[in-house]
Amino acid sequence: MTHITPTRGFNIKSVSCEGFKLHVWDIGGQRKIRPYWRNYFENTDVLLYVIDSADRKRMEETGFELAEILGEDKLAGVPALGE
Repeated sequence: MTHITPTRGFNIKSVSCEGFKLHVWDIGGQRKIRPYWRNYFENTDVLLYVIDSADRKRMEETGFELAEILGEDKLAGVPALGE
């Protein structure tokens, strides 16, 4: 397995396979950029929320963040998966 590092800022990737196109917006979780998350909620089809489970100190904090995100009107009805 390769070394995985936290996302700094954001990354955009597009993948096409058998006529299906997936646009992935990988947005970092640093406190200073969290207010910008809302800029990416519109037209979201699926929310995948990934956390570093080895960082026990942030588990409670990230739970609060996820609860706040799931309450956003722009994400109403959007399926969410936490990892």
